[in-house]
Amino acid sequence: MAAVDQDGIVIATNSMWQESAASALDALSELRVGDNFLAACLEPSDIDLAVGEHIADGASRVLAGKAPRFEVQFEVPDDDGGRWFLLVVTQLPGIGVAVSRTETTTHHTVQEVFADLAFRDVLTGLPNRWLVLDRLRMALGRSGRRATWATVIFADLDGFKAVNDDFGHSAGDQVLATVSRRLRDALRAEDTCGRWGGDEFIVVLELEGPEILPLIAQRLQATLANPIPLPTGEVRVGVSLGVALARSEESVEHLVALADDAMYRAKRSGRTVQFTALPGGGSVMAEL
Repeated sequence: MAAVDQDGIVIATNSMWQESAASALDALSELRVGDNFLAACLEPSDIDLAVGEHIADGASRVLAGKAPRFEVQFEVPDDDGGRWFLLVVTQLPGIGVAVSRTETTTHHTVQEVFADLAFRDVLTGLPNRWLVLDRLRMALGRSGRRATWATVIFADLDGFKAVNDDFGHSAGDQVLATVSRRLRDALRAEDTCGRWGGDEFIVVLELEGPEILPLIAQRLQATLANPIPLPTGEVRVGVSLGVALARSEESVEHLVALADDAMYRAKRSGRTVQFTALPGGGSVMAEL
């Protein structure tokens, strides 16, 4: 364990932390009294930078009193394939926070299976809404530092009810699985595509600016333009998209609600895509 003050400086460590520093398990374990914990999370190291940023964001929220606790598991690569650690940050009244690190390599495989079941959609294999919200929360946290836009695209299939009615729910499941693969393949590796529920999907992006959004929307629609083969024939489905984007001052829930509302406006208007106004009174983007 280590104690960290309000400025992110390590002010005390116990003997186990000092022993791990001597063995250099990872960059964070090497921190000693006087080092800046938050700064170390953002420096290149053997910990993935996205994970380091996530730790810095979580610890900062606890230090600011916005959350009572933060925890994350992360992997440190080594010659044996990697070691896993659980890091927990809790409030330390009048001082700052307490940071504990526990090696969890032995239990990680079982935990990973349960986590996969808890945060993945069984039918499509995509992240479910809980994992999507977590990814969006991380994107919003990074947006301030990186000057990027956390972006949500809410997608609802058009014509899917007819597939269920005409061909049955088994065929509907096949269509959802195919749509999931096509949407995922149309995105970058770092983007998140999840299933929100039913025939609704949600995409989380981190973009330098909103100018590229019409192109992304067109790409997502184009990937569903071809018919979907079924044992009984071919079917076609379309997709209505609602888009919203924001920076770190916006809440996750509000940003999703804005994208959801834009999607329903797209359906009601007969357009295929609607872009919401930027939160905070920014300009409204052109509609497709």
